[in-house]
Amino acid sequence: MAARAARECGVTSSMAEREALPEALLDTLYRVASDPDTWEELVDALPETALDPRSLDRDLQRGIEIARRVSSRPASPAPARATLRLDARLAVQALGGQAADLMGAIAVGRRLPMADEDSEHALRLAMDRAGRTGTAVIMFRLAGIDGPLVGRLSAEPAGVMLSFSRTETGDAADALGLTPAEARLVGALSDADGLKGAADQLGVSVNTARNQLASIFEKLGVRSQADLARLVGEVARHERPAPGADADPWPRRETMILRDGRRLAYRVYGDGSAARSVMTFHDGLGSSLVPLETGPIARQAGLRVISAERPGFGGSDPLRDYSLETVAADMEELRDRLALAEPALVGLLAGAAPMLATAARFGARARKAVILSGRPPREPRDAGGNPLLRFRASMVRHPRLAQAAFAILGTRISPKAVERMLRRAGKGSPGDLALLAEHPEIAAFLSRSALEALEGGGSGPAAELAISGAAPSFHLAGVSAPLEVFHGEEDALSPLGLLQAYLGDRPYALTVYPGIGQLMALRHWGAILAGL
Repeated sequence: MAARAARECGVTSSMAEREALPEALLDTLYRVASDPDTWEELVDALPETALDPRSLDRDLQRGIEIARRVSSRPASPAPARATLRLDARLAVQALGGQAADLMGAIAVGRRLPMADEDSEHALRLAMDRAGRTGTAVIMFRLAGIDGPLVGRLSAEPAGVMLSFSRTETGDAADALGLTPAEARLVGALSDADGLKGAADQLGVSVNTARNQLASIFEKLGVRSQADLARLVGEVARHERPAPGADADPWPRRETMILRDGRRLAYRVYGDGSAARSVMTFHDGLGSSLVPLETGPIARQAGLRVISAERPGFGGSDPLRDYSLETVAADMEELRDRLALAEPALVGLLAGAAPMLATAARFGARARKAVILSGRPPREPRDAGGNPLLRFRASMVRHPRLAQAAFAILGTRISPKAVERMLRRAGKGSPGDLALLAEHPEIAAFLSRSALEALEGGGSGPAAELAISGAAPSFHLAGVSAPLEVFHGEEDALSPLGLLQAYLGDRPYALTVYPGIGQLMALRHWGAILAGL
């Protein structure tokens, strides 16, 4: 498909690119990017042995890099545009374009006037992204200018160049240089089943839609609908309400600067001044979001619940040498900064291993260690027919592919896609399927959590998968806190036997809930939290 789309659009690949990886694998990757429902095909397309990392760097990242390169091109048609050179402190080093007209009193040497903390946080994340990849796309707000702005960041030797226009959120397609008709086609393609479905939805012929699509490909420099989805998704991801918006029922994310200069993001739930505290550890594709009832339950119980994001997840900066021990060191610094006396530690799914490493580091300063549907850093030898287990095992074998897949996933996640994936993977748990039917908001919650986890490009989730399967160097014997395990009887994605083998002779209290599987923590979270 990738090669065919390139030929149709008059774009050719170098011989090195064509020979680097089997075209069937590239074809599958792009198909999965276009339609997340086909993600199982990627498992079958991957070889059992690890791929040449140079091939992965050169080819599998190519589609993502296209979006980033295109983001630095000047928009056409171009409204009044400002260019600013910024340093790491957000101080303006130089002005260009119509900056003086758009920015009013802003002057060289003064700090860029951000409208709110969320815009500043988003801009700093985008600056980091531009520093790593060369360019980044962002939507943000500035004080004194109505409406959100579409901006593009380009890395410079002494900072970044920010270029933006007075583009409203709904006009993001204009910032990409698309005509209204082309913008409508892009929107229809995201909702309809293929080009014919989009043409039918718009009331135009397939030939007209095909010609418009060819024009879009030429303008944006992409070669397939998958590349187009990634590019538009990168802009659309910044159109979602900021996590700290007034209408948002979850607490605003807070950040602290660690001793090595990295940022650590976290949320606080319940009684912020309570002496008794709980630190939670999210899943391998999660963020600092926890169920909404956490706040009221924690306040009633006199608890302060701290949910932090591990390095490379959400708003936390990545860490080059990722390990469970470095995560534990970060959590110790957070504990000391927030003056948490003897917190209880709670690890969900893949968060169990970093939680136990933290418990080992805390020693007697951890009141309790709790595992919810724990998934240890070991993979089952036989994934059987479960698609999620097979997918996870494949990502462990191909860690560089994992980051590319996560970066693509970050543009494609939606509540509907999450619900379909959960239903397909949870066929062995009638309790999970019933819970999803009773509470459709679960898919929206998990979708948002995954989107937040992937804000940094998927480096954190990929890093955790890379160390999965390798026995941790910390010793479970160092965990002196009382250990409790909660598990769902129908859980085939995180088999209880695998967790018990991992814990070995370590004593623990076990509670197995009948009639529920992987979603056990969501069904029983209130009771478990109150018990802490």
